[in-house]
Amino acid sequence: MSNKKATMSLHKRTLKWTQNIQGEITFIPKNYTCKRIYKFISLMLVGLLMLLILLPNYISITEAQRPTVKVNWVIHSNPTKYDESAHSVCEAGDYIYIIGDQAIGAMWYVRIEMRLKSNGSLVKVWASEDYTLHDCVIVNDKLYVTGDSFDILVFDLDLNLLTYKKRDIPGKAMSSVFYKNYLYIAGWEDVGWYGLLVDRGWRVEKWKIEELTLVKEYTINPTEVWWDMALTVGVNPVTEQVWVVGYDEDGFRIDIMDLDLNLIKVVRSFLWNKSYNIDFDEDGNAYICGWMFVAKFDKEGNEVVTRSNSHNGCRLLYANGLIYVGTTEGVISSDKHILFIYDKNLTQLNMITLGHYWFSRASFIHGKAAFDGKNLYIAGYDARPGDYEWTIYSISLTSTEDSAISLIWWIVIIIVATATLSLVFLWFKRKHKRIRIKTKPKIPPPPI
Repeated sequence: MSNKKATMSLHKRTLKWTQNIQGEITFIPKNYTCKRIYKFISLMLVGLLMLLILLPNYISITEAQRPTVKVNWVIHSNPTKYDESAHSVCEAGDYIYIIGDQAIGAMWYVRIEMRLKSNGSLVKVWASEDYTLHDCVIVNDKLYVTGDSFDILVFDLDLNLLTYKKRDIPGKAMSSVFYKNYLYIAGWEDVGWYGLLVDRGWRVEKWKIEELTLVKEYTINPTEVWWDMALTVGVNPVTEQVWVVGYDEDGFRIDIMDLDLNLIKVVRSFLWNKSYNIDFDEDGNAYICGWMFVAKFDKEGNEVVTRSNSHNGCRLLYANGLIYVGTTEGVISSDKHILFIYDKNLTQLNMITLGHYWFSRASFIHGKAAFDGKNLYIAGYDARPGDYEWTIYSISLTSTEDSAISLIWWIVIIIVATATLSLVFLWFKRKHKRIRIKTKPKIPPPPI
């Protein structure tokens, strides 16, 4: 059998064939595997293209509706058999600094812990029996800590004490913030006695941070024989105004001042009187959390929306277009640390339980959280029968930049997959195209 005949014989056994009148034979595969593969690859290509079109919208909608967070690590610090309570966290470089106190018998003393961001490992501790401290800021590689008597302690980032500014004011600095070379401190002081009753008033200070010199004081005692207290301070970066939040006899109060502590406006609200944290967004809107509420005010101080809840104590932080509020919630005979996530309209988007102790009483008291652009660091305490301990969390927050990078990678992967399938499709089509073999035309026999 000739090579041509052998080839035709092989094709005829494996392919179905047709012959036209010119004698040209076209061989086509007998089974329909090719057609199925063509259809499968075509559907895959269409699906990938649709996914490529819809993925950006889907990811943005999903992340906006339910942002995801992840707890990186949890550390419990319990140095004594008595009570401990963590207040504020500051961060710099590879470390976080937790400001709190510990009890020895009936006395409370300051404790500062330096820990690694990566895993929470303890690096160094600074403790003293002389005072208790509540808040901190880090500026130019120095840690500024404030608390009782409006004392100011300055440390280097290895927790070596550099400066101690002793004040002896009968009160307590509850909150501090740094803005344009100045340190703003807010709290309360005792201003008088009425028999056995003490009268307290607001105290706000402005310090030149480099020389650590007092520039100006703002004091006010709105009501006599009452505990008027300033509890938190922040600087609106849009209006460049100082917001001091606290309460007096009439309840919740915000004093809005210029950067030289001249009063501009007093804002009143029917919110619960205790407020713990304030933060601002890029439009100058203020977000405040306190006793059983989270509230939003515009940059002029007008109340926009308030969300009531049943929680006491909180940490509030604005980041990536969202409001993160750490607080507590009762869960089966326990108060657990909870992280709520809200959009700018204070619509709840997500909630995660941070603590897992049963029969404990967890809380976030006065203080603030820290954020390094990627992770949230927050500290409070867990109170179990007979003992209190610090609880410190590192929580990963999804940023807009991370979401964009993730989206770009998904798009690149889909484009590569689409291109690969297209090449496979073209190769397969070429490999299994119809085989045409020309033969001599058949001449019909002459009629008899």
